Amino acid sequence: MCEPASVTAGTAAVGGTTAGTTAAASTITASQMFMYSLAIAAASTAANMVAQSEQANAMNSYQSEMADNYNKTAVKNAELANKDYIEQTAAESIALMQKQEAAAQEVQRIQRERLEKQGTALASSEAAGQSLQFLMDDYHRQEAL
Repeated sequence: MCEPASVTAGTAAVGGTTAGTTAAASTITASQMFMYSLAIAAASTAANMVAQSEQANAMNSYQSEMADNYNKTAVKNAELANKDYIEQTAAESIALMQKQEAAAQEVQRIQRERLEKQGTALASSEAAGQSLQFLMDDYHRQEAL
């Protein structure tokens, strides 16, 4: 089972001379070659696993950093949106108060005008009533004469 992978020509021709035996001893057997191959494959696999592990760690670090940046950006966007909403609401509240004040002033102006007109109408009707009374009194006096 463990035969030499290569036999020197001297050993085959001489049939076991000392020189041929020494050359055969320095050659690698198939099982040794297989073991060396396994060792190289294992070393290569280990190196690949280390490289993949380092790459995975780098990718995880990058993804974690990207997630942190995304979260920071989302928080800043939310803060800015809240600030804009507060400012917009405040501006709308101020505009509403100004409209309410203008409406109240308009109501007061209309009430003042109505009271002034009522006062004028009342004064006119009293004067007209007195004038009518004077005319009636004048009429009754003329009839009595």
